[in-house]
Amino acid sequence: MAGISTHAVEYHGKINGEAVFVIDVPIIRKGVGYDFYWYGLPGYEKEDIARLKAVLATFTFTR
Repeated sequence: MAGISTHAVEYHGKINGEAVFVIDVPIIRKGVGYDFYWYGLPGYEKEDIARLKAVLATFTFTR
């Protein structure tokens, strides 16, 4: 992602009582930490991972 190596964490949880699939992508760049979250519905994990990878492949820092 944007030339930065990172590892995502995937888990299932609940938001407002509704089941969700969460992907958490921590990013450290130039000593500053960021956290990118993706939320999806359970049962679509493979599709969500593919969509998130497509988004992150085009992500760039502008500053």
